[in-house]
Amino acid sequence: MARKPRNLADILSDPGSALGRLVAGAEKHKALIGQVKSCLDPALAEHLIGVNTKDDTLILLSDSAAWATRLRFAGDEVCTRLENSFGLKLRHVRVKVRGPE
Repeated sequence: MARKPRNLADILSDPGSALGRLVAGAEKHKALIGQVKSCLDPALAEHLIGVNTKDDTLILLSDSAAWATRLRFAGDEVCTRLENSFGLKLRHVRVKVRGPE
């Protein structure tokens, strides 16, 4: 017997579904970018194009080498602020550059 089709909104909000986990991960990632940008000078935050974490390392993605250097200098302060404000325990910072496409 055929199953009744499910509403897409129900699938996306179901944490047990693959799409639901994908949506939850995207929301978590968006929140992390917002948290990191809130710790940075606004001019520097404009050049932060991606954020990720791996173990106790914060990975920042910059749009140019010059801004990547400034992100490296701000890295320790960002980790401290993230720990104080959001409880994230990050000890290391890696900065990568993603050039123009």
